[in-house]
Amino acid sequence: PAWIKLNDADGCDPNNGDSIFVDLSVILPPNTDPVVSTTLGGTVNPDGEIDIEVNTFDDLNFEVTAVDTDGDLVMLDLIGADFNPADFNMQFIGSSGVGSTSSDFSWSTTCDMAELEGDNEFLLYFQATDDDRCKIPNADTVSVRVRLVPPPNEAPVLDIDGISSGDTLT
Repeated sequence: PAWIKLNDADGCDPNNGDSIFVDLSVILPPNTDPVVSTTLGGTVNPDGEIDIEVNTFDDLNFEVTAVDTDGDLVMLDLIGADFNPADFNMQFIGSSGVGSTSSDFSWSTTCDMAELEGDNEFLLYFQATDDDRCKIPNADTVSVRVRLVPPPNEAPVLDIDGISSGDTLT
């Protein structure tokens, strides 16, 4: 709201003015949300996360893309839920671009990353944020839950020549 007062410089009648009250409003330009997508298959669970299983020693590779249809600068990042993806040798270089950007995710898994008794789940958030002209950012996130399947590990079997199964050796 603005109150505008106008008064002339007449020396004889200093109170000969007028005023007007104006209620101004700013109409911001459209600001669409960025949209994140991946080339990753998998199923979507009830929490909206993409579920994927990876066997130990396999590689996981896919592309992540962010698009902002109104042409804002869009930034794409990877966030690990309660862990640092770099600590597990997950490779993803954040990127930015006007209107769109993309980056590749890659992960070469090893035994060191899998716990034989643990759940071995890694929740990844791929987040796009736009840098709007009016400084009102929007964001979108794709959540990927990766379950690392440890390699099979069966107990060894000991055979001794001349001893039948169930016999005792002293």
